[in-house]
Amino acid sequence: LDGTFQQNLITNEISKPEGIAVDWIAKNIYWTDSGSDRIEVAKTNGNHRKILIYDSLYQPRAIAVHPLEGYIFWTDWGEIAKIERAALDGSMRETIINTSLKWPNGIAIDLENNQIFWADAHYDKIETASLNGMNRRNLVTEQISHPFGLSIFYDWLYWTDWEKRTVQRVHK
Repeated sequence: LDGTFQQNLITNEISKPEGIAVDWIAKNIYWTDSGSDRIEVAKTNGNHRKILIYDSLYQPRAIAVHPLEGYIFWTDWGEIAKIERAALDGSMRETIINTSLKWPNGIAIDLENNQIFWADAHYDKIETASLNGMNRRNLVTEQISHPFGLSIFYDWLYWTDWEKRTVQRVHK
């Protein structure tokens, strides 16, 4: 809690790590690398590293894990921006949202209500949908200018805004 015991866990063959998520049940860390266009996993101590997904990734950005349902979710800034999900082992990959997206930055999961939330910095909005991409709706579209990171705590969705230089929240 005081910042001691900092450790480098992954130091080789990593280019532009952007998103990171922790599966607290299996004690795995997942991350996106937009330089090598892949998603990887390792144990929380850095051991047993594995490339999970590398085909048809063009700029993977944010990543979130829902270990209770057995999924990882990520955003991709590629030519056709999208949000995808896969099983925790990288299998059963599917695109769940690929319309009206440009720069999907942050992604967060409401574990209680099985909802995903994401921020799009091009369209300046935060949206939500079911875990399969259905029931999509806008959550925040006003007074937002460049949303980036997202996090959920109880009934609140928090986000950072690059242009406003703020941390904001809204009741989810």
